[in-house]
Amino acid sequence: MTRTKDIIETLTGEYGLTQADITRHTGIPQSRMSRWTAGLIPNGADDALKLVALAEKLSKRTRRTACKQAAAQSPE
Repeated sequence: MTRTKDIIETLTGEYGLTQADITRHTGIPQSRMSRWTAGLIPNGADDALKLVALAEKLSKRTRRTACKQAAAQSPE
């Protein structure tokens, strides 16, 4: 099972977001995310769902961009 800490690490590592960026997109306090990544508090189901939704949104956007780039580079 994916933990909130793992989702935050994916958003910050793979997508280059800061915790402040995630806060702006989700409304989750940055201080809470810092505690989660340090393992100091348990996961919150509602906030974890918000993180998953953001990760999925960014993933779809990344795939669309990659498809557009591939189409632009393919010979006709």
